[in-house]
Amino acid sequence: MSKGVKYNRRLDRLKILINSDENIHMIHCLDHQFTDGYIITNDDIVNYKKYLCDINSNNNCFLHIVIPPKYNNIDFNNLIQDKVYVYYLIDTQQGNDDWTNTNFNWNIIFDNINNIG
Repeated sequence: MSKGVKYNRRLDRLKILINSDENIHMIHCLDHQFTDGYIITNDDIVNYKKYLCDINSNNNCFLHIVIPPKYNNIDFNNLIQDKVYVYYLIDTQQGNDDWTNTNFNWNIIFDNINNIG
């Protein structure tokens, strides 16, 4: 099976979810492990919401932006808007800086997401 077919099927499944009345939670974690990650902007969020509305103007999609400690000195609260939330990863035991680190406050983040919508 070619990659194009596989990705088209994934896109089709995503469109089906967006067209449903279910709450959909998408998580974007700024990469910090190997490279300087792309810093999401308000324009990116506007475009994201536009694409969702093109599929379903009554979508129930939420965007959760997770900020790793490398970027905790930057204020991303300007990205917060309707159905968009920002979370700062906190290392609870001062372990390594890898975002997969189990010392991070992922449980708190996912509890917050679980309580939305």
